[in-house]
Amino acid sequence: MEMDDVASVNAPADERRTPASQPVSDDLLDTGRRRLRLLGAALGGAVATGTDRIEELHRGIARRAFDAAGPGARPAQVTHDAVAAASYAAVRRVLRGAGQVAGAVAAASPLSAHPRVTGREAGLVEGAISGIWGDHIERRHPDLAVRMAVRSGGRDVSIDGDALAATFP
Repeated sequence: MEMDDVASVNAPADERRTPASQPVSDDLLDTGRRRLRLLGAALGGAVATGTDRIEELHRGIARRAFDAAGPGARPAQVTHDAVAAASYAAVRRVLRGAGQVAGAVAAASPLSAHPRVTGREAGLVEGAISGIWGDHIERRHPDLAVRMAVRSGGRDVSIDGDALAATFP
């Protein structure tokens, strides 16, 4: 993005424009900023969760090696396990923090006003992600969770018979 884009995000609402030269309301800009902060946190959390799988693999390999070495290796195993657990915990904390920082930086950038962050495409991506990792997102990032709904024209439709019949004749 260019400097003009940065200036437009910081401009008064009636002068603010997206890179596609569309006016951006304060609500839409707030939505973009919120979405980017949450996505950064969720991405950091997802990458940190990947660390769990690596730690499990490491633990399994180490356990087999220490079992094969016998009881004399027990003191080394205790030390190894403590250092490894602390190291993996630190990596998870750093990855989660990095995601939060990346989300905050993106939220403060012109990207927060981009139509792909605030528009229909973002909603489609959120829906797809929720379809794949919905339970995880609901538990760990509830503000990002997409609630199941019948939708038409980008809006939720009440599921009572009359509303459905009127919306889908």
